Amino acid sequence: MLVALSVSAQNKPFLEDLSYYVENLEVFELNQEEGRAYHIPEKSLLLNGTWKFDFTMPKTGEHKSLTSVVPGNVEIPLMENGIIGDCMPADTIHATTAFDYVDDWTYTRTFDAPEVQDGWSCNLVFEGIDTIADIYLNGDKIYEALSMQMAHRIDVRGKLKDKDNELKVVIRSAI
Repeated sequence: MLVALSVSAQNKPFLEDLSYYVENLEVFELNQEEGRAYHIPEKSLLLNGTWKFDFTMPKTGEHKSLTSVVPGNVEIPLMENGIIGDCMPADTIHATTAFDYVDDWTYTRTFDAPEVQDGWSCNLVFEGIDTIADIYLNGDKIYEALSMQMAHRIDVRGKLKDKDNELKVVIRSAI
C-alpha cells in the first residue's frame, strides 16, 4: 500500500478529462503560446512511513497493537514481533494460514493538511491497497476499495482539518 495526499490547482485529475484536451484544438493552441505553463501546479504529501497497526489474533481473539511500515504487508510486523516465524522459506508456506480469516487489519496514522486554495483538488491516493478495505478519514467512512489492481483516488476537499487528521485503513479478509 502506497499512500499520498495530492493537492492540485486542477479541479479534476488530468486523465479524467483527457478527451477535452485531445479533442479541443483551442486548448492545444493556447498551451503553445510563449510563456504558457505546461505543468499544472501539484504538490504531494507522502503518507508512507510508520503507521499504527492493529488486528485480532485468529485463535485467541486477543487484540494486538503494533507498528508497521507502509508500504509493506502484514507478514513483516508479524515476523518482527515473533507472532509468526519466517514465512518465506518454502517449507513454512503455511505459516500465515491461520491469519487468512483476520478481518480487521487496521492501519492508522495522523497528518496535518497542506494548504489547499479555493478551486484546487485534494485527493487521497492509494496504490496497491489490499483487495477489500474500508477507508476512514477523521472517523467518517470515505471509501471502500474492492480491487488491489488499481490506484484509488478519493476526493477529500472539505473533509480535512488543519491539524491532526486521522486516516484509518481497515483491510478485510477476501475469504
